[in-house]
Amino acid sequence: MPLANPGEWLTENDYPKSALEKEHEGTTSFLLTVSADGRASACKVTIGSGWEVLDEAACRIVTERARFSPALDKRGRAIAGTYANRIRWVIPKEQRLPKDGLAVTTITVTPDGKSAIAGLLLPMAMRRRR
Repeated sequence: MPLANPGEWLTENDYPKSALEKEHEGTTSFLLTVSADGRASACKVTIGSGWEVLDEAACRIVTERARFSPALDKRGRAIAGTYANRIRWVIPKEQRLPKDGLAVTTITVTPDGKSAIAGLLLPMAMRRRR
């Protein structure tokens, strides 16, 4: 049994940068081997997301962060066990890039109302055409 909520093993910051840039999303199902000390000793992707970078990140991160109460034998001694779960990779709205044909303008006005900072974010296809 996990010692912490598995939903807390990953954060938005763990989304692989290359997957963000390519807008890859999916669900990675995995099986962990849990050693008698409660740490993940191996990870196997059982159903891939369709993107190797997401599947590799899932196993790497859960192997590093997941901690468990180890399984017990009939005598109450800690033994190795397994744990299965899945990670749903969804790009957070604030990290999504605009779609082609759209431009996002950001204007920040300082409290004194006298100066402003403006920025224009163009979709990748529009940036390539410039």
